[in-house]
Amino acid sequence: MYALLFVSCFEDTAPLSSEPNEDVLQDVHTLKEMLEQQSNQLQSLQEDYELLLSEYNTIIEQNQQFNQQLTDLSASHDLLTSDYDYFVVSQQERDDVQDADLQSLSSAHTTLRSEHDAFVSGQEELDANQDAENLELWTSLQDTQDTIPNVIMNDVTWLIDPSGAGDYISLSDAQTALMNTFILPSALLTLQLADGTHTLSSVVRLDHPNGDRIVLQGNTQDPSAVVLDFVASNGFQLWYGNAIAQIKNLQITGTSDHSGLIIQHGSTVTLENIHMSGFGNCLLVQYGGIAALLETNIFEGCSNGVRGSKGAIVYSQNDLTTQNNSSNGINLSSGSILDASTVQSSDNNYGLTLSTHSFATIPDLEIVNNAEDGVLVRHNSTLFMNNAVLHDNAGWGLKLSNDSQVAAREALFSNNTSGGLVSYDSYGDFFGSTFENNDSYGLFVEKTSSVNHNSAVYQGHAIEDTHADATSHLFE
Repeated sequence: MYALLFVSCFEDTAPLSSEPNEDVLQDVHTLKEMLEQQSNQLQSLQEDYELLLSEYNTIIEQNQQFNQQLTDLSASHDLLTSDYDYFVVSQQERDDVQDADLQSLSSAHTTLRSEHDAFVSGQEELDANQDAENLELWTSLQDTQDTIPNVIMNDVTWLIDPSGAGDYISLSDAQTALMNTFILPSALLTLQLADGTHTLSSVVRLDHPNGDRIVLQGNTQDPSAVVLDFVASNGFQLWYGNAIAQIKNLQITGTSDHSGLIIQHGSTVTLENIHMSGFGNCLLVQYGGIAALLETNIFEGCSNGVRGSKGAIVYSQNDLTTQNNSSNGINLSSGSILDASTVQSSDNNYGLTLSTHSFATIPDLEIVNNAEDGVLVRHNSTLFMNNAVLHDNAGWGLKLSNDSQVAAREALFSNNTSGGLVSYDSYGDFFGSTFENNDSYGLFVEKTSSVNHNSAVYQGHAIEDTHADATSHLFE
């Protein structure tokens, strides 16, 4: 029966055409496009899935890192909690110790305050008693002043006037009075010389035990108005450790076979605005004596303007001038020392001589027109000088010998007859110095000398006129 039905069905159906149906083709094409779209969507979904999966894995990793950080923070928190607990306990212990220390300090302060108050009270009582005793002593001394003329308790001035108008006629009379006079430490005695010429025929010995409280002075406005003239005698003499506060503002003259001022055996004198002339040695310092020169001091027309020997010390704070002296402007020997700010030495035989382990330092030096060498340094002596000008001397500007040393910066050696500088067996450092127009050598070095003349300038007799023998050394 089924077979009959199947056959019957086909018998009623029209025969299939061999040509494609357009509707079918269109449906197939549409279906194909749908399949392609679905395939693309599926591909996009696959990519989105992979991206989401990657992000998910990243989140999982970050979550693991966060969990690790939480674990680390928890451990740090536990450690900080432990440290805090320890700090709280330690701080409490420190607070307890500090409280104990404060209590101890407070107790000590109270004790010290009590002792201080007691000390102040006792000191006030002592001061009151001392004031009363001083008043009683002062009243007693005032009452007996007329009977004790040799005690000077306050600053006082003695006028020395040859006309008789002062306290004493002569410095010798005042010196005699001083022999029996005591000067209190708080007092100062001024020996005031009246204007004019004071003539003396014997030495004035400045050996008073209170000499450091004595000032001898002339005219403060015009030092030339007061003259001390020593005839056939030394002028002043100071020895055996004594001192005089000052000699100032006057002229001192004398004769060539004596000395104007002799300082020796550790004694000390201060000179200020002194003009000394005519002696054998104007200023003679020896055997450890000390001379301090203030303001402007002039030593001229002597054999030696300044003579120091056997450990003498001469200190000049301002201007030191030596001129027209027949031997030396300044002559130091036997371990003597000169420390001078400004020195001008001219028209002497030698301007400056250092010998036998002597030493000088002079920041501002001019040596000019001397008959022999301007500066002579010998026998293991030393000179330091800056801004030095050594010119127009008839000998060498500077002569070094016998293991001596000189250091100069920017010195000028000019117009010296024998030459600018000569060194025998010595050492010199003349950095930046100028050697110009010297009549012979600018620089002459021999006999194992060493001279540094770095940056030196040569004019007139130039560098080729510099001489060094085989055993010497020139450093440039």
